[in-house]
Amino acid sequence: MVIPVPSDLTVDVSHKQAELSWTTNRGDALIKGYNLYINSEPIGTSTVNQGVKPFNDDVYPGDLDPATDYETFEASGLKNGIRYYAAVSIVMSDGREGPPSPATEFVCHPHGEISLGTSFSGDHEGFSFDRADYVSTDSDDNQIYYTRIGEDDYLASPGRIDDILQSVRFYPLNIKSIDDKFNSPTGKGDDKIRIVKGGGYLLRTADNRYAKMIVKDFEGSGDDRVVHLRYSYMPMPGYTDF
Repeated sequence: MVIPVPSDLTVDVSHKQAELSWTTNRGDALIKGYNLYINSEPIGTSTVNQGVKPFNDDVYPGDLDPATDYETFEASGLKNGIRYYAAVSIVMSDGREGPPSPATEFVCHPHGEISLGTSFSGDHEGFSFDRADYVSTDSDDNQIYYTRIGEDDYLASPGRIDDILQSVRFYPLNIKSIDDKFNSPTGKGDDKIRIVKGGGYLLRTADNRYAKMIVKDFEGSGDDRVVHLRYSYMPMPGYTDF
């Protein structure tokens, strides 16, 4: 019997994690499960390259969904900003392993929603995209803060406060969804940018990493004002296809 080959492998990435989904093509075949390959080097096509080991320690039996034509797998403990290659193969009930599926490339990176209070307010006043966590405005890890200038709202670079802090640049970004692609920005950018509800904005770090953001909305006023942002951050320097 020819061992079936999975297809349509997709990867949904997040902060140091990835969810793999694939069509099994197993039909009524009796199988033991699957081997998942996640590697920073190419995996192979008709056979797995020598030295490439399965990501799973034991044969993966499949997810808890009773359907067998489609499966998913949660991979954790990955690194952000690393280009990975993923593939999946079927292991038959007698232990024979089939060819790997066509490989899919992916890069783990954090994305989601954050809410920033005004600078030095003590409430989510700064954010580290590298850590995917809130920090203080004057933290060495801070990469962005929110401030009011007159009646206007701004995102700003921590380097404006002290030149020993991280310096980032901002650009307007013509996106409607956080998944929209963008072209590499031109010009030196600005150390602060005025923001409005629904607006898209791009942050570039000193080492050429990018965060794209959309202003979801604002709430409150004065020192209690908060901005809610959708964001996606790519830790791979110079990489804009995310």
